[in-house]
Amino acid sequence: MNVFCRIFGHTWQPTTRVPASRWYTTKKGDILVQDALGDASVQHVDVCARCATERAAPAMRHDTEVDDSEEAAPE
Repeated sequence: MNVFCRIFGHTWQPTTRVPASRWYTTKKGDILVQDALGDASVQHVDVCARCATERAAPAMRHDTEVDDSEEAAPE
């Protein structure tokens, strides 16, 4: 832990980790295909800018499931 963090506290910066993906073509080379690496989900963490300490952060509002059915539409 940094001395500055001990005296004044951490400076948290929100960070999002998205699983990596790989792009490749078919054997003919005419179609570009995306393949996800691993089955990890999107992670939200807060990282200290000075000492790189991490803490878990809740999911952002836009990451939750959105009900786009006609019944849920505002009038």
